[in-house]
Amino acid sequence: MIFPKKLKKTLKPKKVSVKPKKPKKRKKHYKTGVYISKKCIEPVLYRSGWELVYAKYLDVEPTVKSFKYESFSIPYVANFSTGKIRHYIPDFLVEYNDGKQVLVEIKRDDKVTNRKVQKKYAAAKVWCGSRNIEHFILTSKDIEQIKKTYNITDENDTWYV
Repeated sequence: MIFPKKLKKTLKPKKVSVKPKKPKKRKKHYKTGVYISKKCIEPVLYRSGWELVYAKYLDVEPTVKSFKYESFSIPYVANFSTGKIRHYIPDFLVEYNDGKQVLVEIKRDDKVTNRKVQKKYAAAKVWCGSRNIEHFILTSKDIEQIKKTYNITDENDTWYV
């Protein structure tokens, strides 16, 4: 098949210069690791130093019988106009010696008023209310107070064999 000269020019592939995207460098702000607890069946795969401090606190607190770390999810409506359902995974479910259970979420002070956090909190409040479980958020200030009161560090001193 023979093409006219004008058409031949338009059919030639154009050279496109594509620069590869540079990967974004993320700063690691949080301490992560594995903590082996005396009162938690599974290892605690903590994603912040505050979660590590709280897990250590639960280990030394005599009124705590056991706890679970990120062991289940609670569905919540993320977008009311579309009805999009997401799943919220709470940080800790703590069981005390007297049988009382408490759901604990750890958040930075400035994140507590975040709309997404408030939606998760509302879903957790309903979920806990139907199961007779208390629910509260610990802020970074609360964790700092625990560190001072119980002399707990955010360093992982668990020894592995």
